[in-house]
Amino acid sequence: MSFLIILLVGCKTPDKVYTTSDSLIELNAIRQQEPISDTNLYAGMSTNDGRFWDNVYPKVTGIPDSLERIKVYYNWINNIQALYQSYKAGLVDKKDFDSYYNAWGSDTTDCSSNYVKTFVIIVTGFSASGQKYYLFDSNNNYDFADEVPFKIAKNKKNMVGNYNSKFQPYKIIYEKFIDNKIQQDSTWIAFFERGKYMWLQFCEHTSSSFQFDSIKYQINLYPGNGIHALYKKSTFAKILDGLNKKSKLINAGEYIKLGNTYYQLSCSSDGLKIYFTKNTNALSKGSTQIGMPPILFKAKTYLGDSINFPHDFIGKYVLLDFWSTSCPPCVQEIRDYYIDIYQKFGGDQFEIIGIADNLPHELDNFIKKYKIRWTIIPDKKQKLINKKYHIFEIPTLYLINPEGKIIAKGDELRFGNFESKLKENIKPNK
Repeated sequence: MSFLIILLVGCKTPDKVYTTSDSLIELNAIRQQEPISDTNLYAGMSTNDGRFWDNVYPKVTGIPDSLERIKVYYNWINNIQALYQSYKAGLVDKKDFDSYYNAWGSDTTDCSSNYVKTFVIIVTGFSASGQKYYLFDSNNNYDFADEVPFKIAKNKKNMVGNYNSKFQPYKIIYEKFIDNKIQQDSTWIAFFERGKYMWLQFCEHTSSSFQFDSIKYQINLYPGNGIHALYKKSTFAKILDGLNKKSKLINAGEYIKLGNTYYQLSCSSDGLKIYFTKNTNALSKGSTQIGMPPILFKAKTYLGDSINFPHDFIGKYVLLDFWSTSCPPCVQEIRDYYIDIYQKFGGDQFEIIGIADNLPHELDNFIKKYKIRWTIIPDKKQKLINKKYHIFEIPTLYLINPEGKIIAKGDELRFGNFESKLKENIKPNK
Protein backbone atom coordinates (compact mmCIF):
# COMPACT_ATOMS: atom_id res chain seq x y z
CA MET A 1 0.00 0.00 0.00
CA SER A 2 1.15 3.55 -0.72
CA PHE A 3 1.66 5.94 2.17
CA LEU A 4 2.50 9.51 3.04
CA ILE A 5 4.25 9.47 6.42
CA ILE A 6 4.26 12.64 8.48
CA LEU A 7 6.32 12.40 11.64
CA LEU A 8 6.25 15.03 14.34
CA VAL A 9 9.82 15.64 15.42
CA GLY A 10 11.79 18.50 16.91
CA CYS A 11 15.18 20.11 17.38
CA LYS A 12 16.61 20.70 13.88
CA THR A 13 15.68 23.78 11.92
CA PRO A 14 13.22 22.77 9.18
CA ASP A 15 13.49 23.74 5.52
CA LYS A 16 10.52 26.13 5.58
CA VAL A 17 8.31 27.56 8.32
CA TYR A 18 4.56 28.01 7.79
CA THR A 19 1.66 29.30 9.89
CA THR A 20 -2.14 29.42 9.56
CA SER A 21 -1.73 32.68 7.61
CA ASP A 22 -0.23 30.67 4.71
CA SER A 23 -2.77 29.48 2.16
CA LEU A 24 -0.31 27.13 0.42
CA ILE A 25 2.49 24.90 1.68
CA GLU A 26 4.67 24.05 -1.34
CA LEU A 27 7.50 21.56 -0.87
CA ASN A 28 10.34 20.25 -3.03
CA ALA A 29 10.97 16.54 -2.50
CA ILE A 30 13.80 14.13 -3.31
CA ARG A 31 13.37 10.57 -4.60
CA GLN A 32 14.71 7.62 -2.59
CA GLN A 33 14.69 3.85 -2.91
CA GLU A 34 12.06 2.00 -0.94
CA PRO A 35 12.51 -1.63 0.23
CA ILE A 36 10.37 -4.30 -1.41
CA SER A 37 7.09 -4.56 0.47
CA ASP A 38 4.64 -7.45 0.64
CA THR A 39 1.88 -4.90 1.41
CA ASN A 40 2.25 -3.23 -1.98
CA LEU A 41 0.62 -4.62 -5.09
CA TYR A 42 2.46 -6.05 -8.08
CA ALA A 43 1.53 -5.02 -11.62
CA GLY A 44 1.30 -7.70 -14.27
CA MET A 45 3.59 -7.33 -17.27
CA SER A 46 2.37 -8.02 -20.81
CA THR A 47 3.76 -9.70 -23.91
CA ASN A 48 2.93 -9.24 -27.59
CA ASP A 49 -0.40 -11.00 -27.97
CA GLY A 50 -2.01 -9.55 -31.10
CA ARG A 51 -3.97 -6.80 -29.38
CA PHE A 52 -3.61 -3.09 -30.16
CA TRP A 53 -1.10 -2.83 -27.28
CA ASP A 54 1.48 -4.43 -29.58
CA ASN A 55 1.59 -1.04 -31.36
CA VAL A 56 2.17 0.77 -28.06
CA TYR A 57 5.10 -1.35 -26.87
CA PRO A 58 8.51 -0.37 -28.27
CA LYS A 59 10.49 -2.67 -30.55
CA VAL A 60 13.61 -4.09 -28.90
CA THR A 61 16.99 -5.10 -30.34
CA GLY A 62 20.22 -6.66 -29.15
CA ILE A 63 18.83 -9.85 -27.55
CA PRO A 64 21.75 -12.35 -27.46
CA ASP A 65 21.69 -14.98 -30.23
CA SER A 66 22.80 -17.54 -27.63
CA LEU A 67 19.35 -17.46 -26.01
CA GLU A 68 16.29 -19.29 -27.29
CA ARG A 69 12.60 -19.42 -26.35
CA ILE A 70 12.70 -15.66 -25.95
CA LYS A 71 9.92 -13.77 -24.15
CA VAL A 72 9.72 -10.00 -23.96
CA TYR A 73 7.66 -8.49 -21.12
CA TYR A 74 6.44 -4.87 -21.10
CA ASN A 75 4.98 -2.46 -18.62
CA TRP A 76 4.88 1.30 -18.31
CA ILE A 77 6.09 3.77 -15.78
CA ASN A 78 3.36 6.19 -16.94
CA ASN A 79 0.45 4.31 -18.52
CA ILE A 80 -1.43 7.47 -19.53
CA GLN A 81 1.59 8.94 -21.36
CA ALA A 82 2.28 5.63 -23.13
CA LEU A 83 -1.29 5.39 -24.43
CA TYR A 84 -1.61 9.09 -25.28
CA GLN A 85 1.59 9.34 -27.32
CA SER A 86 0.63 6.22 -29.30
CA TYR A 87 -2.84 7.62 -29.99
CA LYS A 88 -1.36 10.91 -31.19
CA ALA A 89 1.07 9.00 -33.43
CA GLY A 90 -1.83 7.11 -35.04
CA LEU A 91 -0.80 3.76 -33.55
CA VAL A 92 -3.96 3.45 -31.44
CA ASP A 93 -7.45 4.23 -32.76
CA LYS A 94 -9.87 6.52 -30.96
CA LYS A 95 -12.15 3.69 -29.80
CA ASP A 96 -9.34 1.87 -27.98
CA PHE A 97 -7.93 5.11 -26.60
CA ASP A 98 -11.30 6.29 -25.27
CA SER A 99 -12.02 2.89 -23.73
CA TYR A 100 -8.88 2.86 -21.55
CA TYR A 101 -8.79 6.62 -21.02
CA ASN A 102 -12.29 6.52 -19.52
CA ALA A 103 -11.67 3.31 -17.57
CA TRP A 104 -8.60 4.84 -15.93
CA GLY A 105 -10.45 8.06 -15.11
CA SER A 106 -7.50 9.86 -16.65
CA ASP A 107 -6.62 13.27 -17.96
CA THR A 108 -3.78 14.21 -20.30
CA THR A 109 -2.69 17.40 -18.50
CA ASP A 110 0.79 16.04 -17.85
CA CYS A 111 1.15 14.21 -21.18
CA SER A 112 3.09 15.01 -24.34
CA SER A 113 2.22 14.06 -27.91
CA ASN A 114 5.97 13.60 -28.45
CA TYR A 115 7.50 10.19 -27.74
CA VAL A 116 8.58 9.66 -24.13
CA LYS A 117 10.54 6.56 -23.08
CA THR A 118 8.34 5.47 -20.22
CA PHE A 119 8.52 1.67 -20.35
CA VAL A 120 9.89 -1.19 -18.27
CA ILE A 121 11.14 -4.11 -20.39
CA ILE A 122 12.36 -7.51 -19.20
CA VAL A 123 13.55 -10.29 -21.50
CA THR A 124 13.79 -13.98 -20.59
CA GLY A 125 15.42 -16.77 -22.55
CA PHE A 126 17.12 -20.15 -22.21
CA SER A 127 20.70 -21.21 -22.99
CA ALA A 128 21.43 -24.40 -24.94
CA SER A 129 21.87 -26.24 -21.62
CA GLY A 130 18.37 -25.20 -20.44
CA GLN A 131 19.46 -22.48 -17.97
CA LYS A 132 17.02 -19.57 -17.80
CA TYR A 133 18.45 -16.06 -18.09
CA TYR A 134 17.01 -12.58 -17.55
CA LEU A 135 17.86 -9.21 -19.07
CA PHE A 136 16.64 -5.89 -17.72
CA ASP A 137 16.61 -2.75 -19.90
CA SER A 138 18.19 -0.57 -17.22
CA ASN A 139 18.92 2.47 -19.41
CA ASN A 140 15.62 2.31 -21.33
CA ASN A 141 17.21 2.45 -24.77
CA TYR A 142 15.31 -0.63 -25.98
CA ASP A 143 18.64 -2.25 -26.90
CA PHE A 144 19.76 -5.25 -24.85
CA ALA A 145 23.22 -5.47 -26.43
CA ASP A 146 24.56 -3.37 -23.53
CA GLU A 147 22.84 -5.45 -20.81
CA VAL A 148 24.35 -8.51 -19.10
CA PRO A 149 22.16 -11.64 -18.82
CA PHE A 150 21.80 -12.94 -15.26
CA LYS A 151 20.36 -15.93 -13.42
CA ILE A 152 18.00 -15.88 -10.42
CA ALA A 153 17.64 -18.80 -8.03
CA LYS A 154 14.08 -19.97 -7.44
CA ASN A 155 12.69 -19.88 -3.91
CA LYS A 156 10.68 -22.53 -2.08
CA LYS A 157 7.45 -21.46 -3.78
CA ASN A 158 9.06 -21.97 -7.21
CA MET A 159 8.97 -18.25 -7.90
CA VAL A 160 11.65 -15.90 -9.12
CA GLY A 161 12.21 -12.58 -7.35
CA ASN A 162 9.25 -13.09 -5.02
CA TYR A 163 8.97 -10.52 -2.23
CA ASN A 164 9.53 -13.31 0.30
CA SER A 165 13.04 -13.80 -1.03
CA LYS A 166 16.04 -11.47 -0.62
CA PHE A 167 15.62 -10.19 -4.17
CA GLN A 168 16.80 -6.58 -4.58
CA PRO A 169 15.25 -3.90 -6.82
CA TYR A 170 16.92 -2.85 -10.07
CA LYS A 171 17.53 0.78 -10.94
CA ILE A 172 16.07 1.93 -14.25
CA ILE A 173 16.51 5.17 -16.19
CA TYR A 174 13.40 6.54 -17.89
CA GLU A 175 11.90 9.72 -19.34
CA LYS A 176 9.06 11.86 -18.01
CA PHE A 177 7.18 14.88 -19.29
CA ILE A 178 7.22 17.57 -16.58
CA ASP A 179 6.95 21.36 -16.88
CA ASN A 180 6.26 21.01 -20.61
CA LYS A 181 9.54 19.27 -21.39
CA ILE A 182 10.89 15.73 -21.53
CA GLN A 183 13.32 15.03 -18.70
CA GLN A 184 15.36 12.02 -17.58
CA ASP A 185 14.69 10.40 -14.22
CA SER A 186 15.21 7.08 -12.45
CA THR A 187 13.36 4.62 -10.22
CA TRP A 188 13.77 1.10 -8.83
CA ILE A 189 11.91 -1.97 -10.05
CA ALA A 190 11.49 -5.34 -8.35
CA PHE A 191 9.96 -8.24 -10.26
CA PHE A 192 8.99 -11.86 -9.75
CA GLU A 193 7.75 -14.62 -11.99
CA ARG A 194 4.94 -17.07 -11.36
CA GLY A 195 4.41 -19.63 -14.10
CA LYS A 196 4.16 -17.82 -17.42
CA TYR A 197 3.41 -14.45 -15.80
CA MET A 198 5.83 -11.68 -14.85
CA TRP A 199 4.99 -9.17 -12.11
CA LEU A 200 6.73 -5.98 -11.01
CA GLN A 201 6.69 -3.48 -8.16
CA PHE A 202 7.96 0.10 -8.08
CA CYS A 203 10.16 0.60 -5.02
CA GLU A 204 10.49 4.32 -4.41
CA HIS A 205 9.27 7.23 -2.34
CA THR A 206 9.87 10.97 -2.29
CA SER A 207 10.75 12.87 0.85
CA SER A 208 10.58 16.45 2.16
CA SER A 209 10.08 18.40 5.39
CA PHE A 210 8.57 21.62 6.71
CA GLN A 211 7.62 23.31 9.96
CA PHE A 212 4.12 24.45 10.86
CA ASP A 213 4.14 26.77 13.86
CA SER A 214 6.51 25.03 16.31
CA ILE A 215 6.19 21.48 14.91
CA LYS A 216 8.42 19.93 12.24
CA TYR A 217 6.94 17.48 9.75
CA GLN A 218 8.97 14.91 7.80
CA ILE A 219 7.10 13.70 4.70
CA ASN A 220 7.53 10.50 2.69
CA LEU A 221 5.25 10.27 -0.34
CA TYR A 222 4.66 6.98 -2.17
CA PRO A 223 3.24 6.28 -5.65
CA GLY A 224 -0.10 4.53 -5.91
CA ASN A 225 0.01 0.94 -4.68
CA GLY A 226 3.48 0.23 -6.08
CA ILE A 227 2.06 -0.61 -9.53
CA HIS A 228 3.39 2.48 -11.31
CA ALA A 229 5.54 5.53 -10.65
CA LEU A 230 2.66 8.02 -10.82
CA TYR A 231 1.69 9.89 -7.68
CA LYS A 232 -0.98 12.55 -8.00
CA LYS A 233 -4.55 11.18 -7.54
CA SER A 234 -3.59 7.61 -6.63
CA THR A 235 -1.27 8.59 -3.76
CA PHE A 236 -2.17 7.29 -0.32
CA ALA A 237 -1.19 8.92 2.93
CA LYS A 238 -0.44 7.81 6.47
CA ILE A 239 -0.04 10.50 9.10
CA LEU A 240 1.88 9.49 12.20
CA ASP A 241 1.68 11.74 15.24
CA GLY A 242 5.11 11.41 16.80
CA LEU A 243 3.91 12.95 20.07
CA ASN A 244 1.11 10.54 20.98
CA LYS A 245 1.88 7.80 18.41
CA LYS A 246 -1.60 7.94 16.84
CA SER A 247 -1.91 7.48 13.08
CA LYS A 248 -4.52 7.77 10.35
CA LEU A 249 -4.70 7.19 6.60
CA ILE A 250 -5.58 9.78 3.98
CA ASN A 251 -5.56 9.83 0.19
CA ALA A 252 -4.46 12.54 -2.21
CA GLY A 253 -7.28 15.08 -2.27
CA GLU A 254 -8.04 14.52 1.41
CA TYR A 255 -7.20 16.76 4.34
CA ILE A 256 -4.83 17.09 7.25
CA LYS A 257 -5.54 19.44 10.13
CA LEU A 258 -2.65 21.74 10.98
CA GLY A 259 -3.52 23.73 14.07
CA ASN A 260 -7.21 24.50 13.59
CA THR A 261 -6.96 24.71 9.81
CA TYR A 262 -7.64 22.07 7.15
CA TYR A 263 -5.11 21.65 4.34
CA GLN A 264 -5.76 19.50 1.26
CA LEU A 265 -3.01 17.19 -0.01
CA SER A 266 -1.94 17.12 -3.65
CA CYS A 267 1.30 16.57 -5.56
CA SER A 268 2.89 16.54 -8.99
CA SER A 269 2.71 13.37 -11.08
CA ASP A 270 6.34 12.51 -10.24
CA GLY A 271 5.95 13.21 -6.51
CA LEU A 272 8.74 15.79 -6.46
CA LYS A 273 6.36 18.65 -5.65
CA ILE A 274 4.05 18.29 -2.63
CA TYR A 275 1.30 20.75 -1.84
CA PHE A 276 -0.96 21.40 1.15
CA THR A 277 -3.64 23.92 0.20
CA LYS A 278 -5.73 25.66 2.86
CA ASN A 279 -9.42 24.89 2.50
CA THR A 280 -11.87 26.62 4.83
CA ASN A 281 -14.75 24.73 3.18
CA ALA A 282 -13.38 21.23 3.85
CA LEU A 283 -16.27 20.16 6.08
CA SER A 284 -18.94 21.44 3.70
CA LYS A 285 -17.26 20.01 0.57
CA GLY A 286 -16.74 16.59 2.09
CA SER A 287 -13.93 14.07 1.76
CA THR A 288 -13.27 10.33 1.57
CA GLN A 289 -11.63 10.02 4.96
CA ILE A 290 -12.98 8.68 8.24
CA GLY A 291 -14.47 11.35 10.50
CA MET A 292 -15.34 13.69 7.62
CA PRO A 293 -18.62 14.12 5.71
CA PRO A 294 -18.57 12.25 2.36
CA ILE A 295 -18.12 14.15 -0.90
CA LEU A 296 -21.38 15.70 -2.04
CA PHE A 297 -23.04 14.75 -5.33
CA LYS A 298 -26.37 14.95 -7.13
CA ALA A 299 -27.41 12.15 -9.46
CA LYS A 300 -30.22 10.28 -11.21
CA THR A 301 -30.87 6.75 -10.00
CA TYR A 302 -31.52 3.71 -12.18
CA LEU A 303 -35.24 4.28 -11.58
CA GLY A 304 -34.99 7.93 -12.67
CA ASP A 305 -35.23 9.56 -9.24
CA SER A 306 -33.06 12.56 -8.35
CA ILE A 307 -31.00 12.34 -5.15
CA ASN A 308 -28.84 14.79 -3.26
CA PHE A 309 -26.16 12.87 -1.35
CA PRO A 310 -25.65 12.81 1.60
CA HIS A 311 -28.36 15.34 2.55
CA ASP A 312 -31.27 13.13 1.48
CA PHE A 313 -30.01 10.32 3.70
CA ILE A 314 -29.31 12.11 7.00
CA GLY A 315 -30.74 9.99 9.81
CA LYS A 316 -29.78 6.70 8.14
CA TYR A 317 -26.70 4.52 7.98
CA VAL A 318 -25.57 4.40 4.35
CA LEU A 319 -23.26 1.93 2.62
CA LEU A 320 -21.76 3.71 -0.41
CA ASP A 321 -20.66 0.92 -2.75
CA PHE A 322 -18.62 1.48 -5.94
CA TRP A 323 -19.09 -1.66 -8.06
CA SER A 324 -19.81 -3.11 -11.52
CA THR A 325 -21.64 -6.10 -12.97
CA SER A 326 -18.35 -7.00 -14.70
CA CYS A 327 -16.52 -7.26 -11.34
CA PRO A 328 -16.82 -10.85 -9.98
CA PRO A 329 -15.99 -9.93 -6.34
CA CYS A 330 -18.60 -7.14 -6.46
CA VAL A 331 -21.28 -9.49 -7.75
CA GLN A 332 -20.35 -12.17 -5.23
CA GLU A 333 -20.65 -9.80 -2.28
CA ILE A 334 -24.01 -8.45 -3.46
CA ARG A 335 -25.32 -11.97 -3.95
CA ASP A 336 -23.90 -13.52 -0.78
CA TYR A 337 -24.22 -10.63 1.70
CA TYR A 338 -26.00 -7.46 0.58
CA ILE A 339 -29.35 -9.01 -0.27
CA ASP A 340 -29.69 -10.68 3.13
CA ILE A 341 -28.37 -7.67 5.09
CA TYR A 342 -30.67 -5.27 3.26
CA GLN A 343 -33.65 -7.48 4.01
CA LYS A 344 -32.75 -7.33 7.72
CA PHE A 345 -31.95 -3.62 8.02
CA GLY A 346 -32.94 -1.77 4.83
CA GLY A 347 -35.51 1.00 4.96
CA ASP A 348 -35.83 3.86 7.43
CA GLN A 349 -32.60 3.00 9.25
CA PHE A 350 -30.24 1.82 6.52
CA GLU A 351 -29.72 2.31 2.80
CA ILE A 352 -27.25 1.02 0.21
CA ILE A 353 -26.25 3.36 -2.62
CA GLY A 354 -24.55 1.39 -5.38
CA ILE A 355 -22.47 3.51 -7.77
CA ALA A 356 -22.38 1.17 -10.76
CA ASP A 357 -19.71 1.40 -13.44
CA ASN A 358 -22.40 0.42 -15.92
CA LEU A 359 -24.80 1.96 -18.39
CA PRO A 360 -28.50 1.71 -17.38
CA HIS A 361 -29.35 -1.09 -19.83
CA GLU A 362 -26.39 -3.15 -18.57
CA LEU A 363 -28.07 -3.26 -15.15
CA ASP A 364 -31.49 -4.49 -16.27
CA ASN A 365 -30.96 -8.23 -16.04
CA PHE A 366 -28.83 -8.03 -12.89
CA ILE A 367 -31.38 -5.95 -10.95
CA LYS A 368 -34.21 -8.26 -12.03
CA LYS A 369 -32.27 -11.44 -11.29
CA TYR A 370 -31.33 -10.46 -7.73
CA LYS A 371 -34.43 -8.31 -7.07
CA ILE A 372 -32.31 -5.35 -6.00
CA ARG A 373 -34.38 -2.89 -3.94
CA TRP A 374 -31.73 -0.42 -2.83
CA THR A 375 -30.55 2.69 -4.66
CA ILE A 376 -28.47 2.09 -7.81
CA ILE A 377 -26.82 4.89 -9.79
CA PRO A 378 -25.37 4.15 -13.27
CA ASP A 379 -22.07 6.05 -13.52
CA LYS A 380 -20.27 4.61 -16.53
CA LYS A 381 -20.82 7.22 -19.23
CA GLN A 382 -19.01 10.14 -17.62
CA LYS A 383 -17.88 8.58 -14.31
CA LEU A 384 -18.75 11.80 -12.52
CA ILE A 385 -19.08 10.25 -9.07
CA ASN A 386 -16.16 7.85 -9.58
CA LYS A 387 -13.94 10.82 -10.47
CA LYS A 388 -15.08 12.81 -7.44
CA TYR A 389 -14.11 9.90 -5.19
CA HIS A 390 -10.90 9.03 -7.12
CA ILE A 391 -11.97 5.39 -7.53
CA PHE A 392 -9.16 3.19 -8.91
CA GLU A 393 -10.38 -0.25 -7.88
CA ILE A 394 -13.69 -1.92 -7.09
CA PRO A 395 -15.39 -2.76 -4.90
CA THR A 396 -14.68 0.38 -2.87
CA LEU A 397 -16.88 0.87 0.19
CA TYR A 398 -17.73 3.67 2.64
CA LEU A 399 -20.07 3.48 5.65
CA ILE A 400 -21.72 6.77 6.63
CA ASN A 401 -23.49 7.24 9.97
CA PRO A 402 -26.86 9.00 10.52
CA GLU A 403 -25.04 12.27 11.26
CA GLY A 404 -23.57 12.17 7.76
CA LYS A 405 -19.95 11.29 8.58
CA ILE A 406 -17.78 8.44 7.29
CA ILE A 407 -17.17 5.94 10.10
CA ALA A 408 -15.49 3.12 8.16
CA LYS A 409 -14.19 2.40 4.66
CA GLY A 410 -12.26 -0.05 2.53
CA ASP A 411 -11.48 -3.68 3.25
CA GLU A 412 -12.86 -3.65 6.80
CA LEU A 413 -16.35 -3.44 5.24
CA ARG A 414 -15.84 -6.27 2.74
CA PHE A 415 -17.68 -9.60 2.81
CA GLY A 416 -20.64 -8.19 4.70
CA ASN A 417 -18.56 -7.05 7.67
CA PHE A 418 -20.50 -3.77 7.79
CA GLU A 419 -23.41 -5.79 9.25
CA SER A 420 -21.68 -5.92 12.65
CA LYS A 421 -21.68 -2.10 12.81
CA LEU A 422 -25.37 -2.03 11.95
CA LYS A 423 -26.20 -4.59 14.66
CA GLU A 424 -24.48 -2.40 17.25
CA ASN A 425 -26.66 0.60 16.48
CA ILE A 426 -30.00 -0.32 14.89
CA LYS A 427 -32.63 -3.00 15.31
CA PRO A 428 -33.35 -5.45 12.46
CA ASN A 429 -36.64 -5.27 10.59
CA LYS A 430 -39.47 -7.44 11.87
